[in-house]
Amino acid sequence: MPRCEDVLVEEHLRELAARLRGPARLKSDLLTEARHGLLDAVEAYREGGVPPTEAQRRAVAEFGSPAQLLPSWQAELAVGALRGLSLRMLAVAGVLVVAGDLVDGAYFSLARAARGWLLATVR
Repeated sequence: MPRCEDVLVEEHLRELAARLRGPARLKSDLLTEARHGLLDAVEAYREGGVPPTEAQRRAVAEFGSPAQLLPSWQAELAVGALRGLSLRMLAVAGVLVVAGDLVDGAYFSLARAARGWLLATVR
């Protein structure tokens, strides 16, 4: 849980969150991982004797600006979105194959029944 004095870290993460587009769960995971990394860096700087605000500033600067991070993060989110879409398409394809087999079987059963009825009425 971030401390109330970790304002620069939270502002940085909010800016990243506002600019990222993609699956919510993956986006949340990326931001949580980033938060932990930033807070660990802040803590390391503070343990080294750096004042809290300066520790945050250094950690955020070292982490990278949104302009630097967004291309790779957005690519990761796009891959996650495509993975999800691929899985949904495979599920739909599976349902369509099964439905096609069921329709095929129903058609042949109906055709046999109709043929039997026609043959019975012609005799």
